[in-house]
Amino acid sequence: MVLFIAILTLSSCKNKKEVSSGDNGKPPKRLLSGKILESVTIEKVMINHTPMFGPDGERWDSWAIGQETPDLFVVLKFRDQVLYESETREDVAYGVAAELEKNLPVSLNSWNLEHVLYVYDEDGVSADDNVGFFSFIPLEFEKKDEIVLSSSDAQLKVTLRVKWNYVNK
Repeated sequence: MVLFIAILTLSSCKNKKEVSSGDNGKPPKRLLSGKILESVTIEKVMINHTPMFGPDGERWDSWAIGQETPDLFVVLKFRDQVLYESETREDVAYGVAAELEKNLPVSLNSWNLEHVLYVYDEDGVSADDNVGFFSFIPLEFEKKDEIVLSSSDAQLKVTLRVKWNYVNK
């Protein structure tokens, strides 16, 4: 009887599609069609839309004569550790997208845990302005070619072009 229960238990475990290793910094093994998700790679970052005005209600960099557009860059963090920092796109006009490719691709190995993407306006004289940020879990976008992050008021929108990396089990 004990042998029968042991065999039944083992056979039911065989059909599980996901095995979690908890929140110890290691992602769970994610099976998909006989393959295991190893990482997700960010290949391109596009800042699609930014607010016209800074948090103070003024145009970006309004203190600098002739400079009223933001100088945009992004920083991606995992557990307060910088995983990626882009180049700065100078004087990005309102309504114009900024494509960022320097220092890419970057692989995210903890794809099942929260990451934070910050968008900044670089200021040469004072501290950089935080345009906004997004907290996201890459796994929630699995199988999609893009991770689209948008603020609730749609004033800030960033698209990450990604590739999902699987290995055979």
